[in-house]
Amino acid sequence: MAYTLLPPQNNNKGILILKHLEVQYFTALDKKLIERLKKEYIIGVYFGFYSKLSKDIWWADFYLSADNVLKIKTTSVPRIPLNGFNFIDKNEISEVDNLDKKYDFLYIGNSQTRKNLLQFVKACKYLLERVESSNILIVNRLGNSIEEKLYVRRVRNVLQSMNSSTRKNITYIESMTSSNPLPKDVIKQFYLQSRTLVIPSRAEGAARVVGEASLNNLKVISYQKMQGGTNNHLNFEIDETFESFEQLPDIMEQTVRNRVCLSEYVSNNKSCYLEDVSKKVLIEHLVKLFFYERDNLEQQFSSQNFYNAFSSHLNLIKSEFTNNQTDEVLSFSKMYLYISYLTDVKPSFLHLIKARSSDAFSKLNRIFIFPKTLIKLIIS
Repeated sequence: MAYTLLPPQNNNKGILILKHLEVQYFTALDKKLIERLKKEYIIGVYFGFYSKLSKDIWWADFYLSADNVLKIKTTSVPRIPLNGFNFIDKNEISEVDNLDKKYDFLYIGNSQTRKNLLQFVKACKYLLERVESSNILIVNRLGNSIEEKLYVRRVRNVLQSMNSSTRKNITYIESMTSSNPLPKDVIKQFYLQSRTLVIPSRAEGAARVVGEASLNNLKVISYQKMQGGTNNHLNFEIDETFESFEQLPDIMEQTVRNRVCLSEYVSNNKSCYLEDVSKKVLIEHLVKLFFYERDNLEQQFSSQNFYNAFSSHLNLIKSEFTNNQTDEVLSFSKMYLYISYLTDVKPSFLHLIKARSSDAFSKLNRIFIFPKTLIKLIIS
């Protein structure tokens, strides 16, 4: 995302945050260019997905990562324990909360294998064979990857194999994330009409849907073995985790029998997901670690929208440096041009040729990923 959290000013360093996906492109830069940038910026790395490091990133001044998102044996780099799901704008919470609860269970995700949508659909089938009165809403945000296109066929096959009395209780919606995404207001309605969010993923960073569900007073049922920080803030007075997909239909059945209480449930752990609260936590750490003036940070951050910044959806960076859909700088040449731009260094022809050669090799290497995708789908 290459997000400028704070610009350099009055001889004080700015703060630049790179996303974990951008690390390989930044690390490949000429060391002198990185050192020049570090004279002007403190550099953080945001881990938006569960990640493992064998050693510290040599140029990183801090990591921005919720508990359980980053795994590293030994580190000397400080970590600020926050992720994107800690910065949800309070305006994303719907004021209306008197809609009828139509759905016992809500799934919002995509068809990547790690999301375990297929296993969830099978669990729904087992549930509905025992509890006919339950209604389930599945919102499948389709991407363009080969993995998702192949996987979604398997999901559709399971749905089509159900008998009519079972299938009628599942509302299944597919939405193309690139060309026809569902409007935010529609997603809000889905939350308000549901009692429980189920998130069965094998791995996440810290899934924002859990924060959005809690802020809209939904119970959360989550996969206990999920890698990442999604389960960090669950309220176990009401929320539950399941150890296996064999156990999931039983938990769902018990949840259905408790639907009256869930219709009146009000979450008591909302503050950890709210942007205003998490901004204060971020400021505390930056003041403590790097001796910034608190008043200056409060003033600078007051007008910034962190809700989508850490997900790279603000589109603040010139399109010549990004992939045109997000603020992610995901090529060697674009990273070189972007950092040259930040440091007012004229791009070198030789360095640019080297970076473009690395891009070409990277594209070639991705061709060999396809067999791995097929193997992943077969064993899932």
